[in-house]
Amino acid sequence: MDFYELRHFCATHLLELGVSHADVAVQLGHTDGGALVMSTYGHPSEELARERLKRAFAANVTTLPRAADRSQMGGRGL
Repeated sequence: MDFYELRHFCATHLLELGVSHADVAVQLGHTDGGALVMSTYGHPSEELARERLKRAFAANVTTLPRAADRSQMGGRGL
């Protein structure tokens, strides 16, 4: 295993944990504010990105009543 493979793994892992590009750049010793991390190291999975988004908005999600439930309420909806 090459040293730079470990750097790539570390950067990607940190990003998947939700660490910002700028913070990962600091960890790697970059001074570009995260630009190189975004273009080279940062390849987090789409699935993990969607999970982070779900967690970020989880507190603001309200379950809407189903159409059948709305009809029993006299069509009033919400």
